[in-house]
Amino acid sequence: MTGRRSYQDPCGIARALDLVGERWALLVVRELLLGPKRFSDLHRSLPVLSQNVLSTRLRELEEAGVVARRRLDPPAASRVYELTPWGRDLEPVLFHLARWGSRAPLPEGGELSADALMMALRTTFDPAAAGALRLAVELRLREDLFVVAVTGGTLRVARPGPADLDLTTDLDLTADVVLTTDPGTLRSLVFAGADPAPAIRDGKLRVRGDLASAIRFLRLFPRPAPPSEHGQCAEKPPSTKTACPVRYEPAGLARNTATPSKSAGTPLRPVKVRAASAATRSGSAEACAVSGVCTNPGTTALQHTPRPDQASACDRDSATTPALDTP
Repeated sequence: MTGRRSYQDPCGIARALDLVGERWALLVVRELLLGPKRFSDLHRSLPVLSQNVLSTRLRELEEAGVVARRRLDPPAASRVYELTPWGRDLEPVLFHLARWGSRAPLPEGGELSADALMMALRTTFDPAAAGALRLAVELRLREDLFVVAVTGGTLRVARPGPADLDLTTDLDLTADVVLTTDPGTLRSLVFAGADPAPAIRDGKLRVRGDLASAIRFLRLFPRPAPPSEHGQCAEKPPSTKTACPVRYEPAGLARNTATPSKSAGTPLRPVKVRAASAATRSGSAEACAVSGVCTNPGTTALQHTPRPDQASACDRDSATTPALDTP
């Protein structure tokens, strides 16, 4: 890591910034949270970033032990970048940073990448609004496919892998609802409160499954309250009633993959769709600790939300959320 600038400060924060504090570095990490990607896929998700700078950041992250590079076995033979176990430990850091930053003013222009949109869903998910809802939604966003599961006041996101992949996850990949759209349209439906009817009529949104369940899903993500001039919330957002309402679901990549996909060099596993039932729509409450991983922030990459006793004034109590542009 010769030539890198350093704070020359023994504080852990300074040492962390020595490794991932360069511009674009954490956004590259964000794009790899849900699984490996090819260089071209990373560049597509970060279009403002030049290929030269992307190459530099990837090399620096490799040297820091945050990112690893490997080549898939034939016939795919694609080179992909993926987070190391140490790099994956940055996930809760990015989650809370995204949650904090979602209250800042939006820049002019620009669109969210599909992975950034998944992060936005996770940071704005309202467990109180979900209640006992039990629902699995497949999101088809152009080249990207995700499954979002809501159960017991928690939200989990996964990028399904190839059929021969051991996902090492308990996430049910059988979807109740399939939404086919683009990131911009989904963003407007979720965060701007756009009416789904015109999007369906214009062909920008296709819904397979129960429409009422789809609309309820789109309303689970209230817009965050802006900070006041003294740093507190202008108005309190909805209460977070569970210890960890959001759970990260990594999906690795098989070494012996058959054919490349558009997003990570491998085909996506098709997801079955089941008809929504009354039980699916009403759901049943489950414990937050689905896999026993809900612990204090910083001790596991699967924890995202502070315990209620750790919550700030912005997170305690229940109140209406004021209008704000999308995160």
